[in-house]
Amino acid sequence: MNNRKGAFDTFAQGTHSVDLGKLGPAPDPCTLDHDKQYAKKVYDQYKSLVGELVKKRRALGLSQEDINAAAGLADGHINKLESFARTAQFPTLRLWAETVGLEITLAASRLPQATARAIDRRVSNPYAKNMARHKADMPTTL
Repeated sequence: MNNRKGAFDTFAQGTHSVDLGKLGPAPDPCTLDHDKQYAKKVYDQYKSLVGELVKKRRALGLSQEDINAAAGLADGHINKLESFARTAQFPTLRLWAETVGLEITLAASRLPQATARAIDRRVSNPYAKNMARHKADMPTTL
């Protein structure tokens, strides 16, 4: 009993098979240079940030273990981040920076072309009213 009505076929409760012929065209491959799974430019900026944190830690005369203890991080965590065995998420970067007396700040920059294209597409194809998820669209009474 094979009734193909769409890209997905239910063949057992809670499971689906995907008809690969109905997935549509594949997106264009990314043409950016990469380092690990990150765009090289972004990862280079991350490595530079980590370098500044390491430089500040050393200027303060602190060991990696000192930073782990002061920040409440697991033993060996800073070592893994400084050696790039792991990539820190933003909350950890912020905590690490604060622990050595630095602050991470944001500055306005030019929008990338991909973002500008997304804005143009959204302007020409706005969300339907029922798709809006802005506070202004939320009911004011319960």
